[in-house]
Amino acid sequence: MTPRRATETTLWTATIVSTLVLFALRAHVAVGTGFGDSEALYASYALFPQPAYLDHPGLIGSIARLIGRGAAPTPLSTHLLTACLAAAVPWVGALASLAAGARLRGALAVALTLTWVPELAIGLFGLTPDLPLALAWLGALGLFARAARSPTHSFTAFICTLGVGALVGLATLSKLSGALLGISLLAAALHRDLRPRFRTVAPWAALAVALILIAPLVLFELGQGWPMARHRLISTQSAAGFSLRNLGAFVGGQVAYVTPPFLLGAVLVTRDLIRRRREDAVSAMLFTCLVVTTLP
Repeated sequence: MTPRRATETTLWTATIVSTLVLFALRAHVAVGTGFGDSEALYASYALFPQPAYLDHPGLIGSIARLIGRGAAPTPLSTHLLTACLAAAVPWVGALASLAAGARLRGALAVALTLTWVPELAIGLFGLTPDLPLALAWLGALGLFARAARSPTHSFTAFICTLGVGALVGLATLSKLSGALLGISLLAAALHRDLRPRFRTVAPWAALAVALILIAPLVLFELGQGWPMARHRLISTQSAAGFSLRNLGAFVGGQVAYVTPPFLLGAVLVTRDLIRRRREDAVSAMLFTCLVVTTLP
């Protein structure tokens, strides 16, 4: 067996075993574990379906209502579903990496990293908007890359571009920060290699799909006087102020949460993306997503 083949086999084994072990742990915790405070709030959304709530857009409430079959879901059924979806997130990241041009070895390394990075391994267990956001975000990156690497007038490019629009819409319906995904992909679409595609129907159709999906949210907020926007951006920030102590605690907490090894990996990836940001449309897309994810 060649060294390259041996490395791939090792990564396959490590990633599959990691996925199964983490899923088993999540399933074990799901038995006898109730909702956390935020989860209980999102579960209650199922009883009052609407396009948006004070905290987040309405997709998380729709998911809770779907799990509960029209009523509030039980903790067990909710956590078993979130365990399955959380286990799928790293593999969606691997598929996105392959679509972006990574080799199998690199894609498996991405999956293994996403499996164990604490923000995903721990943070995606519960019923929160971050879970559908993660799936939509990674899926949109993969479809954008696949479309960018396909011939301009091909059916693959058209379908993948439509998929990007749908996932951007779903990401925005998950959390308002999902709109940043749309902004970053639009900026990447202006790369010189992709500008001719604006003479085709695909990008405009994708934009229409995204707008159709988020239209109920925008109209609801407009009719209510933008309560979610005011709550997120004004009401909860009225007592906020700059403090070196708070800044240090925040940064230190994030570093501890991500953990140093993964943080070092993120620094190395960031350095590579900055250096290669103008090489092609896919590199531009990854770089613009890096920029928007650093926004507050």
